[in-house]
Amino acid sequence: METSLTSVSGIGPAAAAVLAEHGFTSADQLAASVVEDLVKVPGFGPVRAAATLRSARSLVEGRAEAAARPGGKSAKPGKGKKVKKKTKDKKKDKNKDKKKAGKNKKSVGGKGRKNGKRKKSGKRKKK
Repeated sequence: METSLTSVSGIGPAAAAVLAEHGFTSADQLAASVVEDLVKVPGFGPVRAAATLRSARSLVEGRAEAAARPGGKSAKPGKGKKVKKKTKDKKKDKNKDKKKAGKNKKSVGGKGRKNGKRKKSGKRKKK
């Protein structure tokens, strides 16, 4: 079973069409080729050709390894792409970060306190 070109990272429908015009019809054929062959295709310079070949070879080797395992299962079942947990209120999170940063600062004279003295605890005086 051959893998389609668009399953290779960095190959979309347009690039797959250009590759097909130059004789590359599957990821397997692409993985078996060399950089010099791929550089002849318009839009593929030496850097993109090397990156595309690495991706194609990795895809083909990964598929072959999965097929060799009992049941054809992946190496780490249940391990997929991790989704970052979204917060409801980003402003609230930012304010928490600011408060945490402020707790670690030492008071400096002339900045909010007279002569660098700490605020006395106790009740406020009414005016």
